Amino acid sequence: MNSDAVQQAIAGSEIVAEAAKYVGIKYTSGGTSPSTGFDCSGFVSYVYAQFGIDLPRSSSAYWNIGTRVDSPQPGDIIVSSGH
Repeated sequence: MNSDAVQQAIAGSEIVAEAAKYVGIKYTSGGTSPSTGFDCSGFVSYVYAQFGIDLPRSSSAYWNIGTRVDSPQPGDIIVSSGH
């Protein structure tokens, strides 16, 4: 994934708007779709996939693919230890 190309092509507000469509979908451990429910990484992966962005299925893998920023913006993925 070329983060510069992604950043230029997709506004963070578009990511947020897409994510908002799924407010109220039930939590399901291991869930990856609106029809069956989402877990945290399933939700993030699904939303970004709507823009053609392939993310790892495990949130622990996000540590290795991103770039640390001091001031997160809409559309950025915030990762905490263990999640």
